This record gives sequence, structure tokens and C-alpha cells, in this order.
Amino acid sequence: MQRITEYKGLLGSVSALLEKGRRSTAKSVNAVLTADFWLVGQGIIEYEQVDLGQTARPKGDQLLCPFCLLREHDALTGIQQHCVRA
Repeated sequence: MQRITEYKGLLGSVSALLEKGRRSTAKSVNAVLTADFWLVGQGIIEYEQVDLGQTARPKGDQLLCPFCLLREHDALTGIQQHCVRA
């Protein structure tokens, strides 16, 4: 009986460790994705400002057009169709 109790304790410890790892991984991935998307947005803004000769930010509907051309690109496979209207 004591062996079963020890085994249950071991399983609980392993489960807690795995859950902690999952939470830590999710936080790290979210931080990296947030930084990546921020840099993508910054690049689009800078591209549009140079291309249009503007110092003010272009309107959002003017920024998404390049994504329509790149929709097939591997890096954009996670972007849903309704997010990139032409």
C-alpha cells in the first residue's frame, strides 16, 4: 500500500513539472511571437512610409495589400484568409 502512495506522489510531481514546463514554454513562445509581429508591423510601416513618401502612418487598409501578394508564402500560412483582404 505504501508503494502505491509513493507512486501516486511521483506521478503528481512529474505532472506538476510537466505543467510548469508547458506554462513556461507558452510564455516564451508568446514573447517571441509578439516581438516578431511587432517587427513585421514596423517593417510594413517603414516600407509604406518610404514607398509613399509619407511621414504620417498610412491607413490600415493600405498596409494589408502586400500580404495579399504573399499569402502563399510559408511564413504566412498561419494568417487567416479574412485577415488579408485585397
